[in-house]
Amino acid sequence: MNLFSNIFRGLGLTSVALLLALTLVAAVPIQAPQQDTDKDGLTDNLQEVCDASPGKADSDGDGLTDWDELCTYETDPKSRDTDKDGLTDGEEVNTHRTNPLEEDTDKDGLPDGQELQRYKTNPLDPDSDADGLTDYVEIAENNSKPLWADTDGDGLLDGAEVNTHQTDPLKADSDNDGLSDGDEVNEHGTNPNNKDTDGDRLADNLEMFHGTNPNQKDSDGDGLTDWDEVETYKTDPNLADTDEDGLSDGDEVKKYFTYPLKKDTDGDTLSDGDEVNLYGTHPKKGDTDGDGFTDDHNVETPGPTSDPTAGTSETVPQATPAPETPEIAETPKPNSPKLTDTEAILVAGYTETKIPPANQQELVTTPGPGVTTEPEKQGLFGFFGLDGPWKWVLWAVVGVIAFSIVAALVTLFIWLRSKRGGLQEQPPDPSAQRAMQRRKETKATELRNLSAILGQQAQELRELSFLEAVLANPPSVNGDMSALLDREQVVLSAVQTLEGLAGPTANGGLPWVNLLSPWKGRD
Repeated sequence: MNLFSNIFRGLGLTSVALLLALTLVAAVPIQAPQQDTDKDGLTDNLQEVCDASPGKADSDGDGLTDWDELCTYETDPKSRDTDKDGLTDGEEVNTHRTNPLEEDTDKDGLPDGQELQRYKTNPLDPDSDADGLTDYVEIAENNSKPLWADTDGDGLLDGAEVNTHQTDPLKADSDNDGLSDGDEVNEHGTNPNNKDTDGDRLADNLEMFHGTNPNQKDSDGDGLTDWDEVETYKTDPNLADTDEDGLSDGDEVKKYFTYPLKKDTDGDTLSDGDEVNLYGTHPKKGDTDGDGFTDDHNVETPGPTSDPTAGTSETVPQATPAPETPEIAETPKPNSPKLTDTEAILVAGYTETKIPPANQQELVTTPGPGVTTEPEKQGLFGFFGLDGPWKWVLWAVVGVIAFSIVAALVTLFIWLRSKRGGLQEQPPDPSAQRAMQRRKETKATELRNLSAILGQQAQELRELSFLEAVLANPPSVNGDMSALLDREQVVLSAVQTLEGLAGPTANGGLPWVNLLSPWKGRD
């Protein structure tokens, strides 16, 4: 019975619930789908409203009438800001001319309200300053100014810096070379991200200062980089031959090792270029052939074996013969200097009779007219009759003797100085000794006083300890004095024992005995 009754009760409740649900469904009106018969974008029901006379009601107070919102702009007449962009529908329609149905009218990534209220940009133009970057990119990514086409004022638009040159739109000189990014790109053709565009170690701005080409390592093509010329050799980086000697600066430095700022490095009055290119002489040696004459003399005055008139029709003038005099074959003395060919020619008052080959040492000359022969002066070694190797042997002996004398003198001086310093000892200062003795006595007195104080403190400590030991067990008032006397005997025995162990004190006994004197002799 209970089972069936529960079943019937459940079925009844279910039936009631179904009936209630059907009643609610029936109460909701079924709306037919709105139709736009004339295809004008307005439903037939809305068309009927719009065909009616427009009213002035503004339900949401956004500055647009409900009729305008429904029939003209299709905005929500019950919402002030249909697109939720921060601007009322009326502000968008009447003031800013933006789309009240689009949150971001210009599709630049910024809502219309933010553009107008926070950044003052144009909500109808995605790139308000026309610099090649959208307002959103400038504000959110680059932190540049969306209303300034060239934020850093370097002559490049922000868009060109970001998209083309990869420079910093917030920094006028991205590579810190002293040239603005705009000047590098527009005037010099250099890299605004590299302070040394051509890699010659001379910064672009310094190249501008020196007038060199910042895109070429060697502006004058002389074999030296601009930096080497400016910083190392101080040559002109725009002139291949700074000293104008006929050799390029690079050849002078790297090939001939001459001075690129001096036309004549060796000072022989011939330019380095003439020596290398014209005469074949050494530009760093004033006397290339070592004949005793500078290169310019040899060039201007040819030697006796050369023919300065070769290849011409002119005849060489003949020398006037000297008066006939008996020729005297003179043999140089053993100690006389040997003359070179050129020196023999230039000896005043002599005429050349014979130029010996290079391997001969004698020179035969005859005195000219009116010339007298003087005896040769003898030097130190000529006086002793020494010449050749013996002269150098004598020089060596003299040098050894002189060195020995100097060494002996130095040694003697050092020995005397050390001996004198060891013998001269300063006598002691009496005043210093007396002061030292006084300090010693003062210290001894202080130590004695300290010892007395310590002894007194020790004595007091011993007396206090003894009294505390005695008073710790005082005799009873009603008791007899025998216990105290016994105790005194024990203490005296102990003192005597201590005297025997430690020995007598300075005053003839242990200090403990004096402490016991009040009890001595008591019955």
